[in-house]
Amino acid sequence: MTERWDRDAARHTYAMPYWSDGYFDIDDQGRVTARPQGDDGPALALAEAVAAARGAGLRLPLLLRFPDILHHRRR
Repeated sequence: MTERWDRDAARHTYAMPYWSDGYFDIDDQGRVTARPQGDDGPALALAEAVAAARGAGLRLPLLLRFPDILHHRRR
C-alpha cells in the first residue's frame, strides 16, 4: 500500500505547527522554506540556500542563521 505524501503529511510528520511558529513551512515542491520576516515576508527554500552556498565553494555541514526571526519576534 502506497502512503499519500503531501504538504500536510510533511507538516504533520515533522510537527511543524508545534515548533515553526510560521517561520518555517513546506512549499508546493515539498521543500522546507524559511520566512524570517513571518508569514507576510518572502520565503527562502533551504535547498536553494544550500545550493548557493555550495556554488560559492562552501562545504557541508552549514549553519544557517536567520537574525530576522529574532527581530520580527521582538516587534
